[in-house]
Amino acid sequence: MTNSTEKKVFEIANPSDAYTIVGEYKVAVLAVTFLSEAYGVTDKEGKTTGMFAFGGLDEWMKANEITDIGQYVNSNRQAFIEAFDSVLIGGFADRVEIEAALALIPKEKHEEFLVKRHDRKRSSINDIGKKAKIYAERLRKAELKEQQK
Repeated sequence: MTNSTEKKVFEIANPSDAYTIVGEYKVAVLAVTFLSEAYGVTDKEGKTTGMFAFGGLDEWMKANEITDIGQYVNSNRQAFIEAFDSVLIGGFADRVEIEAALALIPKEKHEEFLVKRHDRKRSSINDIGKKAKIYAERLRKAELKEQQK
């Protein structure tokens, strides 16, 4: 996987329901790691990065020139919010269908559509999508707090 700053779609490698995330490579890897160190990201070519439950995160960070994870998140907070908000249940093909459906639905109905779809498709008690939304909201609150200083 390249160390790209271009936003890409990745599947979240996990033992539960399929999910995708959109983000720059480093942001996507770390966002998924925050969801669980046992998860990774898989690109469209099938290469998986992450899954640091048994180690390797420090080496990955060094190879990707991240010296302070907190500082990296804070300086890329909006990118992390967008990545967490982008998490959708389903794989690559499902995401294409979802985006096509959203193009036909009025914007004010998008969230309702996504929530109902998520509830219909989720089969695991491990709700990765909900956890991603919680993290996005926490980062939004941190951003707001920072702006109020």
